[in-house]
Amino acid sequence: MSWEVITRNNYPCKCGAGTYTYISEMDDWSRTRVKYILDCNQCKEKYFFNEGFFTSKEVVKISTRFQQEIDKYVEELNEYIGVTYYNFWLMMFSACKTKKDYWNELKHIKKELGIYPQSLGTFYKDVNRYENIEIYLLELFKHYSKYKTGDHFLFDRLMKLMDISDKKIDEIETRISKVDLEMKEELKNCDSLV
Repeated sequence: MSWEVITRNNYPCKCGAGTYTYISEMDDWSRTRVKYILDCNQCKEKYFFNEGFFTSKEVVKISTRFQQEIDKYVEELNEYIGVTYYNFWLMMFSACKTKKDYWNELKHIKKELGIYPQSLGTFYKDVNRYENIEIYLLELFKHYSKYKTGDHFLFDRLMKLMDISDKKIDEIETRISKVDLEMKEELKNCDSLV
């Protein structure tokens, strides 16, 4: 079995002094693969070249530096929420006596969070994977309360549902937003230099 070159094209690189090569290949089973080869030494020094896209090494360096700081704050926030509000989450189920009661309460919560509620049978299967219902609820809480940079819709809805207004959460979210804005500003300045 061998790979046959179907297409081989040269394109100008980012700096314009050299080229990159696009190669499309197919084997005997009609599988395809694509290769990109950067032929310009100037661009190799300044950019990462992947799948036909040039990414400035300076941009990657800046993004990595800021992302590490953001990740530290996100980890702090997630840890704080888990420790501080897990028992409050469990209290939402205090009236539940049977698994079906838990399912009904979770069904209501999931609708409030914008999550499609699972069937009773699926709920039973999911709960049976854990030692007890409390461990299952802990895992759900970890998932629902996890703050994700750029997509914290579920987190925000859970905080609203649980009626949580916490200065520490607000402070950490503000720090995350501030670092994110600083990163975007520095990246904007970096892009204008490149």
